[in-house]
Amino acid sequence: MEIWVPPPVDEALQQQRQHESQQRLREVQEVERKQGYEAGFAQGVMEGKQSLSLEQDQLRSMQTALRERIQGLETELASQLVTLVSMLAKALVRREMQLKPERLLEIIRDAMKALSEEEQDCEVFVNPEDKVLLEPFGTPLQTDAQLSRGSFVVKTRYAKIDAQLEHRLAQILETALQSAS
Repeated sequence: MEIWVPPPVDEALQQQRQHESQQRLREVQEVERKQGYEAGFAQGVMEGKQSLSLEQDQLRSMQTALRERIQGLETELASQLVTLVSMLAKALVRREMQLKPERLLEIIRDAMKALSEEEQDCEVFVNPEDKVLLEPFGTPLQTDAQLSRGSFVVKTRYAKIDAQLEHRLAQILETALQSAS
């Protein structure tokens, strides 16, 4: 029996086959690398979009909360400003009444002019401190300690004119705020 011996392999042919195998391996690796890169890039883009969407929602929420806070502050500031203006106006009116008490008398007379002839028989009530200042002008006045300085009430048989300083200032402020808006 004879033993079979494979024919000798040509070394050049073996090197060529090895070179072709390595070349095919590099090509497959390059294709796989490109596919992996593209898949990773697509996944990164998708995750980036999701992250961006989440951050946009958070920013919108923060913007809404900030807008509501600013509106609340504006409302609070407007209220405080009205209070401050009211306090300043009261102080100015009181100061004016101390310097020129006859000014209150003019306002009372203007209010009485609005009354009809039948209602001219009336009583005028003022703060006790204002009465002391107005006595030198000879106008008969009654006192009401509940009235603030600069306020007055005119009572007739049929009507009552309530001209309390707070009410007059509130009307002035309301008119000013309406014309400002």
